[in-house]
Amino acid sequence: MRRPFAHISSGRPRWADPTHLTNPTRADHDHRPRPQRLPVNTDVPFDSATYRQVLGHFPTGVAAITAITTDGTPTGMAVGSFTSVSLDPPLVAFLPDKSSTTFPLIRESGRFCVNFLTHEQEWMCRTFATKGADKFAGVTWRPASTTGSPVIDDALGWIDCEIGDIHDAGDHYIVIGEVKDLGVSGRSMPLVFFQGGFGHFSSLTLSSAFDTQLLRELKFAEVARPYVEGLVEDLDVECLAMVRQGEEMLTLASWGGSRERQVPSRVGQRQPLLPPMGALLVAWNGRETIDSWLDLARDDEEEKAVLRSILDRVRDRGWSLGLDSPAQRSFAEAVARVAPEGPTPDQRREMVRIAQTIMTIDSEPERLRPGHLNNVRSISAPVFGPNGGVEMMLTLFGFRDMTTEEIHQQRDRLLATADQVIAAIGGRRPAPVAVR
Repeated sequence: MRRPFAHISSGRPRWADPTHLTNPTRADHDHRPRPQRLPVNTDVPFDSATYRQVLGHFPTGVAAITAITTDGTPTGMAVGSFTSVSLDPPLVAFLPDKSSTTFPLIRESGRFCVNFLTHEQEWMCRTFATKGADKFAGVTWRPASTTGSPVIDDALGWIDCEIGDIHDAGDHYIVIGEVKDLGVSGRSMPLVFFQGGFGHFSSLTLSSAFDTQLLRELKFAEVARPYVEGLVEDLDVECLAMVRQGEEMLTLASWGGSRERQVPSRVGQRQPLLPPMGALLVAWNGRETIDSWLDLARDDEEEKAVLRSILDRVRDRGWSLGLDSPAQRSFAEAVARVAPEGPTPDQRREMVRIAQTIMTIDSEPERLRPGHLNNVRSISAPVFGPNGGVEMMLTLFGFRDMTTEEIHQQRDRLLATADQVIAAIGGRRPAPVAVR
């Protein structure tokens, strides 16, 4: 069996040989100015918040560094500081924080594996980044053939290493890995960290450019972020910012997620705007838009009359409630299989079929009994723009069974947050809304 990297020369590159820097023949003919190392002024006041804010504008990939501890158990940590170092010899590096409680275990093992995470493995990243968590709960993996370090199933790629040098670098270490084996195992999009949030890469050669309306909505989602982050932290739920694009709904942003229930990122998901879903996005639109939405339902006048009553209820309430059901869960699973570019014809047909099985009683129930436990799937609130139209909707997911009174408490918190966002973007409600 051929050794990994057997084709790569083991000799040092010329720049690593100090003799070439003092070669008299070269020195006699090389009159270029030599670079000088400038002294570092460590007395300048430094704003760490500005440092973080500026560096947050540089997107990074996300990797899970895994190893087997000396007692035989798997361990790991999430990093955004992985980099290639050298081709000859093959070297990579990652930069763990000195306060990490996991890195000492990896250091003691003397080896590690770098796993490139996909956008569908955001939940895994959050687990690996949590101190004291069971890092491998729900994670399937196999041992690397060289070091035995965990290679995570469905990771985009992996690099198996032995630890070489470890350098001190301020409040971090620079850990050099000597590459022993590597491979590609996934075909998804990578997980990307940018400005404090997760997303995924989308090639401009594979997708159309954003139109001006979507850019406007992305700016509104960024304005909403600080208000929504406080909400999801308090309620321990996930919040999505969703917009209407023609006959589709698009998830622009995602915040939070239940600490007990990790879910993959939904950012970039597209789904047909099929009744009864999306009522909040069309309820304040004109007759033409509403009729187009109704036409996506079955050709049944009685059903369309029920859907019109749902739109009236949403407008009167000023918020939206969805109860959980097997059909709702099946629809969500179908949406999760759709690529960012949108559903294929077969996927769209499947979603239409499932949507037609969703009972209208599970969408915008007319009454909730006091003290009754409700299996809630989502609570949504509209964000109105400067022209009084719905720019996007904020939708909370991740609830347990709740009483009617608890639903109203969550609703009030969401509506208050939506009002903050509306004020921040200069929006206005089209008319006073009575909550009921």
